[in-house]
This record gives sequence, C-alpha cells and structure tokens, in this order.
Amino acid sequence: MPAGAAWQYVLDAIGHRIPTGQLTPGQAPVETEPAARFGVSKTPVREALKTLAGTGLVAMSQYAVARAADPSWEREAAGHREILRLALALDGDAGGAASALHAHIASFVRRAFPEPRPEEGRR
Repeated sequence: MPAGAAWQYVLDAIGHRIPTGQLTPGQAPVETEPAARFGVSKTPVREALKTLAGTGLVAMSQYAVARAADPSWEREAAGHREILRLALALDGDAGGAASALHAHIASFVRRAFPEPRPEEGRR
C-alpha cells in the first residue's frame, strides 16, 4: 500500500465499521489497536481519526489513554440498562429513572473531569 494511501485505507475501514455497528458508541479506538489490525503505523490511524472527528463520527478526547487503561464500558452499560429498566417498568418509575440518570451523569463527570488537587502549601 502506498504510504499516502494508508490513512485513506484506515479512514475507509473505520468509517465503515461505525455505521455497521462493528465499532459501538463509547468504544474508544486507541491508535495501537487499529494500527495492528490494518498493518499500518499509528500515524495513518491518528490522521484518519482526526478526519472522522471533523465529520462528527468520532470524538477525540485527551481522556481517551485513561479510559483505555481503566475501561468503564461494562459499568456504563450497566448504568444505562438500569436507567432503561426503571423508565420502562410497568409502574413507570420516572423518579427512580431520573435519580439513576443523575447518579450516572455525576459519576461520569467525576471520572472524566476530576477536581484538581490543591498544591501543597496553597489554600
């Protein structure tokens, strides 16, 4: 594959996997995994992801390495299932669903945007 075509190949491959469900919402495509899968370096993967971010198909985040090191997909999916269960309950537990949703969002905010630690000696 010509060097200049590598990012286009990765772009097409990842772009195809999103609408077909092979890459699911919340799944962070870390550069090393697609690079190994497609037999290219991380640079074409990075360029393809930037291009896809420009189209809105993926979201680039400085918090992506942290999520890869501490994957929370299962925890987040469980939270979503609980919110859905409460919302669809026969008695329609809207209050419970609202509370579960609030707790779920608050948990995400705490993980994604941790409070900065005060420097020693400063108050």
